[in-house]
Amino acid sequence: MFIVADVVKEKKSLSKILLKKSMPNCELDYIAVNGGAPFMHLTIKETKSGIDWDEVKFRTGLCSKYLLIDEKISLPENIGIGRYVPLLLPMLCLFNNLKSIVSKLDNKKTEIVIYDDVGIFVHKVENLFSVVSNITVVTQNDYYDELQQDLLKSIGASLVVTHDAIDLSDKIVISPIYTKSMKDALAVFSFKSDCDYPNLICGDTIPLEEKHLKSKPENINNDIFASALYEFSAIHTLDNNCFEHLYVGNEACSENDIINRIRAKIPVS
Repeated sequence: MFIVADVVKEKKSLSKILLKKSMPNCELDYIAVNGGAPFMHLTIKETKSGIDWDEVKFRTGLCSKYLLIDEKISLPENIGIGRYVPLLLPMLCLFNNLKSIVSKLDNKKTEIVIYDDVGIFVHKVENLFSVVSNITVVTQNDYYDELQQDLLKSIGASLVVTHDAIDLSDKIVISPIYTKSMKDALAVFSFKSDCDYPNLICGDTIPLEEKHLKSKPENINNDIFASALYEFSAIHTLDNNCFEHLYVGNEACSENDIINRIRAKIPVS
């Protein structure tokens, strides 16, 4: 279960002084999620002496490592409190952006290379064969072995699975991590980077329905909140979404802009 935390500064007043001893440093309640599991909401009192992080840790228990809190709030180290870091949903949404873009290239021969050591995209690959015929998965695990056999039997698709490094020239890549070996790829769909790689495509803003937006505090990042709903509240329909905004390097681009850039780099056969 994840926790959304608000920090409220204690105000000096006569009533506050009188009630100070009875006021808890943390107040915890549960927020219902339409169609999914609830999450915890924590109100943290910040006094003149600061925040009682030991109390926060005690009240949140094992969930203390999955905190959604204002980025301006510094968290203490070495007491087991941490910010929730999205892992799955951003890459799944980016995969959908990739599929949408590749489908409009009108080139079934486009080669896609997927880097995935944890099986994020296993349930997505079959659908990608509807727009391309050449897909390679580079992985150090066996998550794709069964899928490789199933695809061959069910739709006659030949999924290449390898543990070795491959030449990425003229290929479209999706990977959670951008490495220097990817500089010659046509495009690399990955997380945002501080480096302005000219072939790096990333995104932000995962669409949320109004029923879920209602429970999102204003000071919490939209994509982090959406990811927490996906991973902890089981709102699994979110992985059907694309990012609303795309970037090439650090430059905002439309889907059509990206399609045209990739087309311009595709070698003439």
